[in-house]
Amino acid sequence: PAYPGLTPWQEQLQANPTTGGYTVHMLSPKADAGTILAQAEFPWPRHSVNLLQIRDDSLRNCGIPLLIKTLLKFTTTK
Repeated sequence: PAYPGLTPWQEQLQANPTTGGYTVHMLSPKADAGTILAQAEFPWPRHSVNLLQIRDDSLRNCGIPLLIKTLLKFTTTK
């Protein structure tokens, strides 16, 4: 992930990005260090600084579909 750790949303907002993203990875003892299973980007809205709205919209439109797609891939191939 480009912004690993416990506060990725706040760090992204401070960096004034053009895109954001989600990463689905295996769990590991170190945060955000597991094997990456899937990643997806979304355009970071230029019109809003409402972090909760950006998070909710991107999670609904990008993060949750990515997680479902990844879970389906791994549960149907085993």
